[in-house]
Amino acid sequence: MVPSGLAALLVVLALVPGWYYIRLTSRLRARTKTTGLQELLEFVSVGALTTGTAVLIVVLLPHRWHPWTLDVDRWTSGGATYLRAHPRNAGWSVVTVLLLALVIATLLYAVQRLWKGSEFRPDGNVWVYSLGTRPKGMYPWVAVQLQNGQLVEGVLHSYTIEDLGSDRDIALRRPIRVSAGGFSIPEWLGLDRFIVSRDKIDYISVTHLPEEPKAPEAAGKPAAPPPTATPAPSS
Repeated sequence: MVPSGLAALLVVLALVPGWYYIRLTSRLRARTKTTGLQELLEFVSVGALTTGTAVLIVVLLPHRWHPWTLDVDRWTSGGATYLRAHPRNAGWSVVTVLLLALVIATLLYAVQRLWKGSEFRPDGNVWVYSLGTRPKGMYPWVAVQLQNGQLVEGVLHSYTIEDLGSDRDIALRRPIRVSAGGFSIPEWLGLDRFIVSRDKIDYISVTHLPEEPKAPEAAGKPAAPPPTATPAPSS
């Protein structure tokens, strides 16, 4: 017989792979509210699946393949006497089953991840992943279409990370130009920063440039102007 204290410890250890699996798969799930009971049932079910599978593998494999663990046949015939006589093997058996269960949980996570596209990101938001990520060595040239019809363009300076509704802002830095919309000629502004509130924006487009645009010269135009976000007129 297994002492009650040891049995309780084994039950807790059996739930560890379930907790580990839930932690891994939380990266693949949209954020939802779950009750403590639901999480506990998920821990127990996954823990039972992974730990049970690990125990089954250890039992079915020949003992000569893992001689550091308990001999199931001798344990069955000797009972508690054999268990008390081999405490080190008992400890290594628990460690072996736990590690194997964690490997199984990792494999289950890897299989589930294959079914999720790389575009799915439960953390962060579209502003973070669209504006905050870019190829190394590239510069984000951002075009902000305002609700009044004006198109403001410039190099991305910063933006609000927190989701504050209409209070979220985006800031552009020099060189900055603005056009009235349509196919009007952009006017270069002598500004260092231009901040736009979210509730004034219709849409935002981003172009990654291989070189950082240069600041406007005294004449008011940059030496190498960035590409405009305004579409060319059709012929």
